[in-house]
Amino acid sequence: MTRPRPDRLVLTDDGRARLVEVALRVDAFRELSGRGITREEYVTAVTVLERMTRNLTEPRAGSAARP
Repeated sequence: MTRPRPDRLVLTDDGRARLVEVALRVDAFRELSGRGITREEYVTAVTVLERMTRNLTEPRAGSAARP
């Protein structure tokens, strides 16, 4: 990554090549991990995981906020 100006970052040629490699790996992971899972099942799983995250991160009524 380079910084041509104080308010701008730009990927180098190597950075762009690595980004392509990462994107290919992410696509392969999604393909493998999603086999046999319908879109509806995926949405349900994500919704439940998001709710679990909120349960663990949002302060509960009547309890002190966690550090």
